[in-house]
Amino acid sequence: MERWQQIFVVTLLSSTLCINTTATPTIETGTFKPEISKSEMDRWQEMVGKWYGLKNIGNGGIRHQLMNRRADGTYIIELLIENKDGNNRYQAEVGHWGISGPIYFTIFRGWIEDGEISPSSPYDPYNYDAYEIINQNENIFQYRHFSTGNEYTIKKVSAEFKLPVKDKRQLNISSE
Repeated sequence: MERWQQIFVVTLLSSTLCINTTATPTIETGTFKPEISKSEMDRWQEMVGKWYGLKNIGNGGIRHQLMNRRADGTYIIELLIENKDGNNRYQAEVGHWGISGPIYFTIFRGWIEDGEISPSSPYDPYNYDAYEIINQNENIFQYRHFSTGNEYTIKKVSAEFKLPVKDKRQLNISSE
C-alpha cells in the first residue's frame, strides 16, 4: 500500500471511531465536505444485507463466511472452518464497516460468545482492515486485503440464509 493510501485509511478509520452514532448533526451536510454522489449512496446500499463466500484453505479445509452488513455501518460475520479431519471451528464477530471510493474497510469490535459481546481492544491495529474493491454490484463483491493480498469473493444471499452450507455448488461460487 502506498504511503498516501495508508494515511488515508488510518485517518478514515480514526475519524470513524470518534463518531457518536446517537448525535444529531447541527451542521448541514455538505458544509465542510461535499455530499456523496447518488452512485456512492447506491454502492453503500448494495453492500447492506447478507453475503456468503467460501475459500479453500490448507489441508483440504474450507472457510465459510457469512457477512451481515447493516445500513448503520455495523456488521456481524460468522466464520466456519470445515477441516478435512472433521475438527470444525465456528466464530462470530461484530464491528463497523464502510466504503469510501475504491476502499472497503472493517473495524473489528469484538466476538459473540454465548450471546454476549466480548470487546476487542481499539488500540490493536490488527483489528482494522482495509481492502481494495475489485468488483462490486448487487450480487457479487470481490475485494483484496491491502496488507496480505488475500482476495475474497462473496455473493449476496437471502436474509434467511444460514451456515453451514454443505453443498457449495448451490451458490455457484468457485472455491479458490
